[in-house]
Amino acid sequence: MTDQLPSTPRFLEMKSQRADYGPQLEILVAYIYNHVVRPGSFVVDGGANAGLHAGPLTRLVAPGGHVVCFEPAPRSVAALRRNLAAAIEAGIAEARQQALGHAAGTMQFTVNTRNSALSRLAVAGDVLKDDQERIDVEVVTLD
Repeated sequence: MTDQLPSTPRFLEMKSQRADYGPQLEILVAYIYNHVVRPGSFVVDGGANAGLHAGPLTRLVAPGGHVVCFEPAPRSVAALRRNLAAAIEAGIAEARQQALGHAAGTMQFTVNTRNSALSRLAVAGDVLKDDQERIDVEVVTLD
């Protein structure tokens, strides 16, 4: 097996041929994590949800590294904290109930109650659907 990333045209071709490229994307992301993230790395997981990526990242950064997770949705950040409990206790990770944005402040956040991965900062003109609720969230910047 080669130690190089797939060429961009090949990945785009694969993506364009499938309506559901989620599993392939996760494989590519895992490949990148395993070749870029090293012990001692500092990683930010924005929109961490329940920790699908944060969990493996905490193992890759140890020892000496740190993963900072941002997740504004209350139920998702609670699950994130449960899933990362050992890493949080060991000082390898932290889970912040905040959103990331270009300016600090408070914004409206649309929580999808059926699929938390579809939750997002609200956009002007959004109309809430039956499976959505709106909450105010703290927004911070990375700088």
